Amino acid sequence: EFRRVLFRSITSAYQGQTIELEAPQPVYGRLLVETNVPNATVYVDSQEMGTSPLQLNKVLIGKRTITLKAQGYANASETVQVEEGKMQNVSISMQNSVTVSLHCEKQNAQIYIRKKGETQYRLLGTVARPSSRVAIKLKSLLMK
Repeated sequence: EFRRVLFRSITSAYQGQTIELEAPQPVYGRLLVETNVPNATVYVDSQEMGTSPLQLNKVLIGKRTITLKAQGYANASETVQVEEGKMQNVSISMQNSVTVSLHCEKQNAQIYIRKKGETQYRLLGTVARPSSRVAIKLKSLLMK
């Protein structure tokens, strides 16, 4: 709406004349992305930028979503506000993650798991029908 109003006022004030306007210049801030997982892949607004730890010196200002991905870990994201000329430090903790796939021939079979070194089992779920394939994503259960 602002552009239309501005455009109308320029054309009515200078009918028949050509006006050259400077293109807007992008405004940047800086990011330092750190995590507990070395070499995690860093994404800014879904665009791959490199691996952690990572310093980015030319990030457009505004809200940016930082996402970290690494094999064996759950993806982790955080939204930050990047400000002009300032360094925004971002520290994101990633948690262990394991996917377990199994095949079960018995209906209503129950699936249990326990952490290494513990005696108690935890019920994860029940297989609904025979010949089911089950994929379970576990976070911080098997890695200690």
